[in-house]
Amino acid sequence: MRSDDRETARRLRSEGKSIREIAKLIGASKGSVSPWVRDVALTPEQRSVLDEKSGKIGLASKRFVDKRRRERLGYQEEGREKAKGQDPSHQAMCMLYWAEGTKNRNSCRMTNSDARMMAYFVSLLRRYFGLSPSDFKVCFNVHTDNGLSLAEIEDWWLRELGLPRSSLRKSTVDRRQASGKKGRKNRLHHGVCTVSVDNTRIVQHIFGAIQEYVGFNDPTWLDKRTNATRIST
Repeated sequence: MRSDDRETARRLRSEGKSIREIAKLIGASKGSVSPWVRDVALTPEQRSVLDEKSGKIGLASKRFVDKRRRERLGYQEEGREKAKGQDPSHQAMCMLYWAEGTKNRNSCRMTNSDARMMAYFVSLLRRYFGLSPSDFKVCFNVHTDNGLSLAEIEDWWLRELGLPRSSLRKSTVDRRQASGKKGRKNRLHHGVCTVSVDNTRIVQHIFGAIQEYVGFNDPTWLDKRTNATRIST
């Protein structure tokens, strides 16, 4: 196994993924993943979700899950109320997320290669939710045959987004060399950026607002846990 598989496994575990899910995502066996993530602490909600998935949920856990679901519903109602004000910037933030965001119930996460779009989205999150730069996490999916080092790519994105280096998380780096004399075409010079904020209120607020703006109801957004799509550069 590559050494970065272990780090990826630990990151996924900290996000609440099961050992089975992690093994599938990184292409490793459950026997390999288990010792790598054994000491990664899960939150009570993450543990309850895993118990729920495996069918090992007891009465206390069920009450906890039901309580968290009511909280998520309340956050969606907050978003719906905000949407009724027809604030154009708030609407832009929500529509950007609907198009590019990950539909995960507890984490606000968006991936794109357009730095201006990502910087605008970050600015809107800070404006509407009072976030500071330290609240954001950022990572990249990049190639290293574009004449730039990973550090240079990271510094460029951080400048564009107005975020500190403390926001950085481990990135995915493709070190394969270009094939053929002309190399690969249409490569994204600075790769693809993922910005995330682990905050249930924010993502559920956005979900509620989207439904209010557009005029539909999707109850699955209260419960859905979706893996971020890995975008190739």
